[in-house]
Amino acid sequence: MLTDFPTAVLDITHGRLTMGEYLRSLRTFNTEAVFSLSDPLPGIMECLLLPYLIVKRGF
Repeated sequence: MLTDFPTAVLDITHGRLTMGEYLRSLRTFNTEAVFSLSDPLPGIMECLLLPYLIVKRGF
């Protein structure tokens, strides 16, 4: 989820996605969570990976 919004902004600005399509996609979602109290390691790893993604992908 941390990288979803910046990716959506890029897609909207490049004309690959409309704002309406993005907002409709938020109404329905799968429950494949990265952050879970029963298994916190994937969530921790995603937070640690965020600085790398910012440098490599620019967001």
